[in-house]
Amino acid sequence: MKILVPFKDQLLLINISDISCFYTSDKNTFIYLTNGQKYSYSKSLEQIATTLNPDQFNRANKQFIVSRERVKNITIWFDNRLLITLDTKVPERIFISKNKASEFKNWIVKK
Repeated sequence: MKILVPFKDQLLLINISDISCFYTSDKNTFIYLTNGQKYSYSKSLEQIATTLNPDQFNRANKQFIVSRERVKNITIWFDNRLLITLDTKVPERIFISKNKASEFKNWIVKK
């Protein structure tokens, strides 16, 4: 599966497998790729989540949708939250709330 991303005067065709995460901040959404590039994207995380395969992507919190294949480390944080580290540098830490931690752990190991 691929998505079209407007960039300057082009439409870039991006493979879903190249995406580490989708991130939103101040009503702006960005796609972070495994090669370190990021692109602005016009859809909200809610809209994006409905188009993605739930076996491949998970809504980590209000700001991130993460790719299962790009999760490199999971740290148990204070109050039983999880801290997720991806293979790509992102602008802020990705936390999974203690309420979603069990669901996330089940998702990350299922194939």
